[in-house]
Amino acid sequence: MPFPDTQDHLARRVGVIADDLTGACDSGIEFVPWAPSVLVQVSPDSPEPAAGDRAVVVHNTQSRNLSSQDAYDTVFRTTRQVISSGAAVIFKKVDSALRGNFGAEIAAVMDAAKASVAFILPAIPEAGRETIGGVQHIDGVPIAESFYARDFEHPVCESSVLRRAESGSERKAGLIPLADVRAGRTAEIAAKLQQSGCQLIVVDAESAEDLRRAVAALAGQAQHSLFVGCQGLAKALAAHFGSSEEHQADFERLAGPMLCVCGTFHPQSRRQLQAAAESGAIVRLEVNADDMAGGRRTERSLNKVVQCFAQNLRGGKHVAVCLSCQPERLSPELCERAFRFLSELSRRVLETVPVSALFLTGGETAYSVCQALGVHTMKLHARIAPLVVASRVVGGPCDGMVIVTKGGSIGPDDLLCTICGSHSKET
Repeated sequence: MPFPDTQDHLARRVGVIADDLTGACDSGIEFVPWAPSVLVQVSPDSPEPAAGDRAVVVHNTQSRNLSSQDAYDTVFRTTRQVISSGAAVIFKKVDSALRGNFGAEIAAVMDAAKASVAFILPAIPEAGRETIGGVQHIDGVPIAESFYARDFEHPVCESSVLRRAESGSERKAGLIPLADVRAGRTAEIAAKLQQSGCQLIVVDAESAEDLRRAVAALAGQAQHSLFVGCQGLAKALAAHFGSSEEHQADFERLAGPMLCVCGTFHPQSRRQLQAAAESGAIVRLEVNADDMAGGRRTERSLNKVVQCFAQNLRGGKHVAVCLSCQPERLSPELCERAFRFLSELSRRVLETVPVSALFLTGGETAYSVCQALGVHTMKLHARIAPLVVASRVVGGPCDGMVIVTKGGSIGPDDLLCTICGSHSKET
C-alpha cells in the first residue's frame, strides 16, 4: 500500500477509519480543501457512500466501547472494505486519550492491510494533546493523571503510547524522540527501529510543525504502512498533500433555532452549557437519571421535555438537553439508557418542530442520535472551531439537515454561546 506522491495526490483515494463518530468528523474535515468531497459512513452497517475517485470516505466503526475481539473483527472487515474500494493510503483515527481498543484496532488494520509498519502520531497540539518521550499529555498532564483516569467506561491507567500500542498485539514498539524529529533525523531513526524489529513506531510531537516534519520525512518510506493518529496528524497529512490552509469557517446568523443534545459527562461540556444558559443564548433542561429507567415515568419525562422544547423552538429559542446524575451512579448500563432516551427525544422533537441545526456533543451521543434518525452518510462541510465540525446529512429522511459534532472535552467555555448565534456558510 504505497503512499502516493504529492504529484498525483488528487487522483488517489485516502481511506480513513475512525473508532467514533466525532473523531471521524474532526479528522475527516482536514481533507476537505484538496478533496472534492469528504463523506462519513456513520456506521459499519451503513451502505457504502457513493464517492468518486478523488473523494475521501471516512469509515466510522464505533468500536471504542466494544470488546477487544469485536473491535478487532469490525476494524479488520472495515479495512478490507477500504482496500477493496481503492484507497491508496489508510489513516487510522484513534483516541487522543488512548481510550478504547487502541492496540487491537491498530493490529486489525495492519493485519488486514498486510502493513509492515505503523507510524503512530496521536498529538493534537491545538487541543493541548502532546506526545513527549512517548508519553501522551493533555494540557501538560500525563493522560493517566487527567480527567480520563476517572472515565467510568474506559479509565485510563497508562500514559505510554508505546505500551498502549503493543497491547493486543505481539508487535514491538519503538520511539522517535522529539529531539530527533526537530533535528531532521525522523527517517533515519525510523529505518533503524524497523531494522531492530519495531513495527509500531511512535513519534513525539508537541506542535503542528513537529507533525508536519514527521509526515514529510515518513511519507517517502511508507511502503506497505499506515498512519495512526488524530486530528493533528490528519491536518499534517492534508498539508503534505498540498493544502496548508486553515479551515476556520465564516459565520452567519442561524436561520432558526438549534437543538443541542449533550450526552457526555465531561466537565468541559457542562461548563459550555452553563455559560450558554447563563448568557441567555440557550434554554437548558437537565434530565434526571431516574427518569430514564423506562416505563411510564420515562414516557412522562419524554413528553414533558418535548413539549417544553417545542414551545421554545417555535419561539425561536435554541434549546439543549443534558443529563443529571451523581458521579458515583455512572455506569455503562445507565449510559445505554441515557443514549436511548436522548435519541428518542431527538426523534420526537424533530418530528414536532423544525430546527436549523442539530448540535451533538460526544461520540456515543452523536452516533446514537444519528442511528435513531436514520442518518447513514454525512458530507463534511466546514470546521467552525478546532475539532468542531459542521456537516450535512446525505439521503434519508433528514437529507440536507445540518449536524454539528464535537467531542466532550473539546472547545472553550463560550463555544456554545458563539455557535448559537452563528453557523458556517455554504461552500
